[in-house]
Amino acid sequence: MAPEAQKGQLIGGRYRLVHTLGSGGMGRVWRAHDEQLDTHVAIKELFLPAVMSPADRADRLERAVREARNAARLRDHPHIVTVHDVLTVDGIPWIVMQLVPGATLQEHLRKHGPLSVDATAEVATALLRALRAAHAEGIVHRDVKPANVLVTDDRRVLLSDFGIAVNSADRGLTEAGVVIGSPSYLAPERARGLKGDASSDLFSLGATLYEAVEGVSPFLRASQAGSQYAVVHEPAPPMLRAGRLAALISGLLEKEPGNRLTIPRAVELLAPPPPMPRFAPAPTAARPAPEQPAPLPVPRPPAPARRHRHPLSRRVWVVSLAAALVVIGGLYGGYRWTQAQYYVGANNGHVALFGGIKQNVAGVSLSKVKKDHPEIELKYLPLYQRQQVGNTISVDGPAAARAKIDELATQASACKKAEQRRSSTGNSTAAPRLSEAEQRLVALCASP
Repeated sequence: MAPEAQKGQLIGGRYRLVHTLGSGGMGRVWRAHDEQLDTHVAIKELFLPAVMSPADRADRLERAVREARNAARLRDHPHIVTVHDVLTVDGIPWIVMQLVPGATLQEHLRKHGPLSVDATAEVATALLRALRAAHAEGIVHRDVKPANVLVTDDRRVLLSDFGIAVNSADRGLTEAGVVIGSPSYLAPERARGLKGDASSDLFSLGATLYEAVEGVSPFLRASQAGSQYAVVHEPAPPMLRAGRLAALISGLLEKEPGNRLTIPRAVELLAPPPPMPRFAPAPTAARPAPEQPAPLPVPRPPAPARRHRHPLSRRVWVVSLAAALVVIGGLYGGYRWTQAQYYVGANNGHVALFGGIKQNVAGVSLSKVKKDHPEIELKYLPLYQRQQVGNTISVDGPAAARAKIDELATQASACKKAEQRRSSTGNSTAAPRLSEAEQRLVALCASP
């Protein structure tokens, strides 16, 4: 068994490890200094089990070589992370890649919450371009998910990790019946053990975009088996935030590959609607000048009517009364309008529904608590939701208010139960059960 890599270690006589950028079940990514070219790179250390057959070890090494080979065919694509080198040190494969300043989409969602519709559309456009280039080379990625999507500090989006990608020219590396990939993002045909093809990547893209805009994975369940069952048999939950992207995401998440959107059709759905045609007037030179009508006789102005004069004091009194009534009516109408407004905000460490508006006028509050929700504690909400509640969330009427309160209550309940389950490790009777809706939301609880 090879010793664990350490900060400062020189890999392959060339790459000096600086610090870790992240890690997962398959490996760990380091920031490293290329001492030959005096530049920084990302270098991925692939984990190998302590007990592994020679055949499995050879397969894992072959995958590392294949990632470099596949990525090399897509070199310099603006939405694909470039692989520079692959090497083996003490039996451990290392992949040297372009260093991308930023974070994975998964990290971004956990820290900041769901993306806007427009930001999700930018992610969709970039990933469709990356997959179109890969598929044109006969390469199927097979593991499209938020953890393999990088978002740079300047908002560029890149697809990474072609480690389990398969090329149409490869033979015998991954056959039908072997399920490889992340269960909650697998296409149904691959979850059933079939080999899959380019359309399988599009289903995974749909699951990724769903999570980006809705904030939760559509098929994440408490176990891998549960996720695979959901992918094959259950529809994605209704989308609440997707807006104009709903048709695109639904089309990508079709269970049958033949019904799934193709890349060209997906690109069409992403395109903004064409502008309304503007009709310019015909050139005036093409029209004959109209005849000018003869001037009409100017009528003599009527004699001014005799005005009845009223006392000045009476006129002032009437005008003042009318002005006062206008002011009073305006103030009353404004007050009634504020009382018809609703927002969700914080109240002593928990969530409450307020009526009115947040602003004060002359030190007088224009809002009051309509309903307190002490069961929704702020400490159990992800950071992005705590910030939203702290800044107040405007809602359009009682129905929308109930929907937002229900959303926050489900999220807080999921995080609270997850915390209790962690505290009761080893005591299964004390561990609260998570509902199906809560199971999908637990992933967001890791947000700082």
